[in-house]
Amino acid sequence: MSHQPIVESLRGELRGAPLVDGVHLGSIAAVAPDGAPVAAWGDPGTLVHLRSTAKPFQLMPLVMDGIHRAPLARKAGPGRAAKAGYTIEAADLAVMMASHSGEPAHTGRVARLLEYGGLEIDQLQCGAHPPVHVPTSHTLIAANREPTALHCNCSGKHTGMLLVCTHKGWPLEDYLSVEHPLQRRILALVAGLSGVPIEDIGLAVDGCSAPTFALPLSGLALLFARLAAPEQAPEVEPGARAALREIFAAGVAHPELVGGTGRLDTALMRALGGVVFAKVGAMGAYGLGVGACERYPKGLGVAVKIADGDGADRVRRVVVPELLIQLGLLDRGFEDGPLRRAAAPETLNNRGMVVGKLRPCFEIFR
Repeated sequence: MSHQPIVESLRGELRGAPLVDGVHLGSIAAVAPDGAPVAAWGDPGTLVHLRSTAKPFQLMPLVMDGIHRAPLARKAGPGRAAKAGYTIEAADLAVMMASHSGEPAHTGRVARLLEYGGLEIDQLQCGAHPPVHVPTSHTLIAANREPTALHCNCSGKHTGMLLVCTHKGWPLEDYLSVEHPLQRRILALVAGLSGVPIEDIGLAVDGCSAPTFALPLSGLALLFARLAAPEQAPEVEPGARAALREIFAAGVAHPELVGGTGRLDTALMRALGGVVFAKVGAMGAYGLGVGACERYPKGLGVAVKIADGDGADRVRRVVVPELLIQLGLLDRGFEDGPLRRAAAPETLNNRGMVVGKLRPCFEIFR
């Protein structure tokens, strides 16, 4: 890795100049849908695990197969039939590619999708964790209730995978195995759209137990460029371009389901009015797909990796808005309230006092 300083942590001053308390490292890659580099910082070739930035592409089989437009092919759960009269909506697609906060709007929609497929909660193999949304977590605690798999930020993705397996008649018990036909299909899609051969993609297990993929940061950027500009993507499977178009549209139309209250993904997509699709990934990964606009008429894909990994969330909240400013997609004096709060750079101490801030220190056009 050849990451470069990307954000400085400032605290106090000496002779009127801010003092640097720490430095965070990272890399950025921005590419056109044909793979041509547009801008960069650090090392665009560094290998990164996609983690949850892969979710829009893991949803592609469901959309390509038209599962959201047709009745399920067979019974899924033990003795339960697929529910009649329920149509999968764009909002459902959004929650199936979400890293959601576990709010009632998220868990309720996932529960309805499970019912639609004749599935049970215990068929989700994503595990459980407390809701990311703190008030929802407090509500569970006050009610003496434990979080379930529905509250896992990946429950929508896993539900979508089970719906594909149900439709295709594939086994449900091992749907997360790298040898499962669904996972082999997803890997081939990621390879075809990123331009990285399958044999050069690293495989690992994600936090939710699903397979995840390691490829160059520029490959992640290309995935998002083709999500935002599908007409320039290779038709890696019949209906792939149409699926990318529908997934992008669902995400930007329902940003509150892709992320949640106070989340950067949600605030960015709302502030940028459907032009940009934003998706967080664990360990400091982030993907942005920029649709055709005046500044980028052919679209653009951007990928970020913060080297801090799990400690990167505050850093990412500063890097991504600054990155969009440098790309000419966001005004430096942006006044959108939720976005400003989501991107807050202040450092607070134990008493809630502002004692410092984070400051971007990168330039993608050099």
